Amino acid sequence: MFSRISRLNSALVVVALTTFAVLYLTDYSRRMASARELLSAWNLPEAEQRLASLVDDYPASLEASSLYAECLLKRGELRRATAAYTYLIQSDSTGVQSHLLSLAFAHFHLGNHDTALQFANAAIEGADSSVQAGVLNLLGRIAFNRAQYDSAMVYQRRSLAMARRHGSLQGEADALRQIGVLYWYHGKPDSARTAYYEPALELYRRLNDRIGEATTLNNRGLVGGGQKDLLEAFAIRKKTGDQVGLADSYYFITSGGLTHWFDAMYAFRKKSLDLSRRIGYKWGEEVAARAVEDMVVAAYDSVRFDLDVVDATVTRSGEQSIQKMLRQSSELARTGNWKEAAALRERVVTLCDSLRYTIGLEQALALHIVALLRLGEVTKADAVARRLAAMPQGMSLDYGFVVAKVWLAGRRTEEAVALLSSLTERLDADFLAGLQRRDAMFSLASVNMLTLRYELHSALMDVLMAKGQAESMFDVMERFRFLPLSVGVETERVREGEEESLWHRYVRTLEEIDSNPDGIDRVMEEFDTAYDRATQQSAEASKASLQLVNKAIPAMKDVRQALLPGQVLIEYFLGTSKAYAVALRHDSYFVLELRASSADVNSASR
Repeated sequence: MFSRISRLNSALVVVALTTFAVLYLTDYSRRMASARELLSAWNLPEAEQRLASLVDDYPASLEASSLYAECLLKRGELRRATAAYTYLIQSDSTGVQSHLLSLAFAHFHLGNHDTALQFANAAIEGADSSVQAGVLNLLGRIAFNRAQYDSAMVYQRRSLAMARRHGSLQGEADALRQIGVLYWYHGKPDSARTAYYEPALELYRRLNDRIGEATTLNNRGLVGGGQKDLLEAFAIRKKTGDQVGLADSYYFITSGGLTHWFDAMYAFRKKSLDLSRRIGYKWGEEVAARAVEDMVVAAYDSVRFDLDVVDATVTRSGEQSIQKMLRQSSELARTGNWKEAAALRERVVTLCDSLRYTIGLEQALALHIVALLRLGEVTKADAVARRLAAMPQGMSLDYGFVVAKVWLAGRRTEEAVALLSSLTERLDADFLAGLQRRDAMFSLASVNMLTLRYELHSALMDVLMAKGQAESMFDVMERFRFLPLSVGVETERVREGEEESLWHRYVRTLEEIDSNPDGIDRVMEEFDTAYDRATQQSAEASKASLQLVNKAIPAMKDVRQALLPGQVLIEYFLGTSKAYAVALRHDSYFVLELRASSADVNSASR
């Protein structure tokens, strides 16, 4: 009897244990499958919550801990990711190289570059090809942040070669994107976009790597893709919950809109700073702190902002060191200390030369010239200007104008006229090309083009007047008048009864995406519809404008021949500081500099 009871109890224990094991495994498997599905769908915030609960309930599961660490890193919870990967390195010997690499990336984003290097070098020992390619990519990114651009390129090309040799599409996409960034920094944006960003973007989409896709869209937007790419990247990052990416987007999405939406630009960049600080993202903190501080300084006479100047001194990267020095030189210039500003900018030029930082070099040369001209050191400014003019990728229009000012200061009027004429022709060609691209966001660029074009023509008219070249002045006036730069130019405010411009819709879309993540698909669809409509309208306006521009511009002698005896044609040009009138008769002409300023003439003509 006792034996039967004992056997029965043993059977009940077995049944109970089996039931518990089945329930345990069923619960674990179900919850793990749900977490994996959320992670695969890039719902990072929800996946993080599910995995945190799973790790709490099943602390012995290395599978759950590994997936949780991966989610934390993708989510941008950098400090918690370092703790999670540190635990895995101690507990999971089978995946230690991969965990070391992930830990190195977490420290890289935290700005701990020396620590990141140590873990990266440890990860590469005995690792498979995909981890080795990832290590090389990280080493290149660290070199890039230290402004060691040649070393960065070597690492990225080695990473690309290894990834392709072993069929790692992820490694290939990562290396292509980083090489594209380096090409951009070397002043080759077209190559960056077509040869590297485009194929990287295609690979990321094949891999369903939403972080890589958004980052590449952001990169492409900065080299010519424009606000639409930046907006799409922002939408992806907001949907996925990628906080490192969001910190970047908050900084980049308002580029080009300073004159339109100063308040919105400040608010988004402040969000970048606050988020970067919260998650410990050092690069994001550096660039956002510098941008916010510069905007606060620019708005010193405004009561719109809390004027507590942000401390932007946390300089970890080579690029930020350069930008910090340039900013310090601007502070010196604002106080009238042009001598020290010039000396500091000369040091920046030397530093950019040693680092082969092309974008920074152009900026530093131009700023150095400005300081030298203010000091009256025209000969030295001339030498710097010649170097800027000889940049292999060519001068930008803005920097070309700086060089022209040097030629004018040195009384080299023939060279100044030739350069100013060339710059105005280039600007007009760029504007017409922008019209023909059917780019609905081109109106943003056209605002700045309008300002620069006006300044270039004003300087050209001034020097031609000094040379007494009336016919050339008339030609400049006609060319200035014939190009319809007002086409598509956005104004700051939408007047009552006017249709909302694309720029206003862009900013409103940004705000709606930021405040209502659940409605992202709807607002993006609405923006795409508006963008397509604006593109069509831009194409129609462009066609009409091009027909007008393609008409031949009459020369002064032809206009005079068309005038009847006794008829007089008077044309005005209101420059940045001076105003001119050209009077034509059938048998004579004269040019007059008006005594009143351009502002006075413009006011009197209303």
